[in-house]
Amino acid sequence: MQITLNNIKYAPDEPFYSYILENYEEDGYFDPIEVCKKSTDNLNLIFRWISRLDWEITNIDTNGAVKLSKHISGYLNKNFANCKDLKLLDLILSTNLDTQTDVNLKHYIRLYETDFQNNDVQNPFEIWANLGELHNEYWSEYFLNKENKYLTNSLISELIFVLKDSKIKEKWMNFQQMNNN
Repeated sequence: MQITLNNIKYAPDEPFYSYILENYEEDGYFDPIEVCKKSTDNLNLIFRWISRLDWEITNIDTNGAVKLSKHISGYLNKNFANCKDLKLLDLILSTNLDTQTDVNLKHYIRLYETDFQNNDVQNPFEIWANLGELHNEYWSEYFLNKENKYLTNSLISELIFVLKDSKIKEKWMNFQQMNNN
């Protein structure tokens, strides 16, 4: 997917901006993923820029924006397990629907449980509660059986409100009722 600097609301972070100007000039077309790969090996820096790119695109038709978003999501998903910045992964999971997968949530949970002293990120239950596509039996059972270390009454109430599957919703209501008694 090719864009120009004119399609981005804000100048890209360094080293991406310098690389683009040097290789494509101000009006040249470039693939943001290729620019990332060629300009740095720092995956956190790449993730930080391209995860924001979806929100910074302008002057592009809807089909182009959807293609770019899918292109970015594909790269994020392919490399998600290599990123160790929990705060950045929290942001990506919370804002990019295409990254909300079982594999990515498992990676987030592994990192969180290894380094959960970072209070600036959501715990895994908070993340999952907002990932409607993953409100399935597997994840429901996972969190119901997780020794309640992530669960709070207010979070459970919020989750029950958004659950669509009646069987899963009933399990959570029963769980909440048992813990209130």
